[in-house]
Amino acid sequence: MNNTAKKGCAIGCFGLIALIIIILIIAASIDSNNSGDKKGASKKALDTSLPIVERLEYAVLGTLGENNNMSKSRAISVINNSNNVTISFMSDESSGSYSSLESDIVDVLESIKDIENLNTITISAQAMFVDKYGNTFTDNGLTINIDKSEIDKINFEKFNYDQLKLIVNSYSLHPAYKK
Repeated sequence: MNNTAKKGCAIGCFGLIALIIIILIIAASIDSNNSGDKKGASKKALDTSLPIVERLEYAVLGTLGENNNMSKSRAISVINNSNNVTISFMSDESSGSYSSLESDIVDVLESIKDIENLNTITISAQAMFVDKYGNTFTDNGLTINIDKSEIDKINFEKFNYDQLKLIVNSYSLHPAYKK
C-alpha cells in the first residue's frame, strides 16, 4: 500500500470517528435537556401551593416526560372530582405487550405517592391500536382504579409491576392485548 492510500484511509477513519463523537454529544445534550424538564416538573409536583390537578400533571410529566418513545405527546389529562382523580396519558408504544403499560402506571403511582388529600385514583394508559381495516386509533390500553391508602403501602423499590392487578380495585385491559 502506498503513502497516498494510507493517508486517505487515515483521513476517512478520523472523519468517521469525529462524526460519531459529534452525534454522541448532540444526543447527550438532548437527553440532558429532557431530564432537566423532568426534574423541574417533579419539584413542582411537591409544591403544595399549586392546585392538586397541576401537581398531579407535573408528577406524571416528571416521571414519564412530555413525549413517549415515538416522540408523540403524552397528552396528560387530570380530572379531580372531590379528591377522586382520573389521570390519563399516552403510553410508550410497545410490540403488542401490555407490560410497558403496567410499568408506566406503577411509575405514575410512585410519582403521586407523596401527594396528600387523594381518595381514589383511576389511571388510564392510552395506546395506539389498528382496527381490522388497518386504521390506527387511540384507546385505553390499561385502566386501573386504586385507593390512595393502597399506594401508601407499596415499597416501590421492591414492587414488581406484575403484581399491579393484585392490589387495585379494578384492572381493565384492552381486548387487543388478550388475543
